[in-house]
Amino acid sequence: MQVRNLEKAFDTEVLDKTGIILQIFASRARTREARLQVESAQLQYMLPRLVGMRRNLSRQGGGSGRLSNKGAGEEKLEVSRERQTQRSSRTASGLPLVSLVGYTNAGKSTLMNALLDKTEQGAADKKVPAQDMLFATLDTSVRRIRIPGHQPFLLSDTVGFISDLPHPLVKAFRSTLEEVRCSDLLLEVVDCSDEDYEQQIRVTGKTLEDIGADGIPILYVYNKADLREDVRIPVSHADHIWMSAGKGVGIDLLLERIVQILQQRYVEKTLLIPYPEGSVLHDLKEAYPDAAEEYLPEGIQVRLRMSRKDAARLARFSF
Repeated sequence: MQVRNLEKAFDTEVLDKTGIILQIFASRARTREARLQVESAQLQYMLPRLVGMRRNLSRQGGGSGRLSNKGAGEEKLEVSRERQTQRSSRTASGLPLVSLVGYTNAGKSTLMNALLDKTEQGAADKKVPAQDMLFATLDTSVRRIRIPGHQPFLLSDTVGFISDLPHPLVKAFRSTLEEVRCSDLLLEVVDCSDEDYEQQIRVTGKTLEDIGADGIPILYVYNKADLREDVRIPVSHADHIWMSAGKGVGIDLLLERIVQILQQRYVEKTLLIPYPEGSVLHDLKEAYPDAAEEYLPEGIQVRLRMSRKDAARLARFSF
């Protein structure tokens, strides 16, 4: 009611914080999934503001003049199905998942590109857009990072957080943020050149708690430290690293620390895979190419260093 009264008094469009963020989201959405999520969030946001429309999450939205004839509920289901399919495929790979999280414009996408460059995977089609702006990334991008002598891992770039992110937006993007909940390690990227960076860390922590990801190990990456006069980079202390993704300073140190943390999640195991379970062996060889095989009458014996999560999942094959 207040918005309608203000629009009538000023004869112009009036937006609250949620409306402004949604407009930014709409202008930045590139993939089909991101556009669906934004449109679903916009419809839910507009619903109580539209006279005569009370069918929240309707299965069809016909006659609205939109390009799609789907209602918000149908689009949310479609987004969820697509995201679940992608996530299931990544889970089946057995590779650890490392997710970049943090306040918007902290440099997450820049860091992903720097890691791709360092591991010689920085082809143009592999890099993600990285711009000095709020919410430059809406789409979750996942890249495989290969480190010689170590098992590769998946690196996920996610939507940036913001102070007091409206709850409807958190709900609308929950399928994207759930990628974070499946992570083995979080890289919390912090713009330590910002005078409010400590508050941004608190905001990120609260957001992670809201989506149920607060129990995942975190490595704090203090990015843009080259802009500070009181820090010499690169430097690492426990789970805190000061570096500069834009300058490429500290990437080796970060990769070394990531490997150290991920190795803690591995155990030595011996499995016996029955011959009819050939698909299990195929998946194991994809995830752990260094696994040693021995063919026995009762099946294939496999010795390998594997994640504790995979070891629990395949406990029935323990030898």
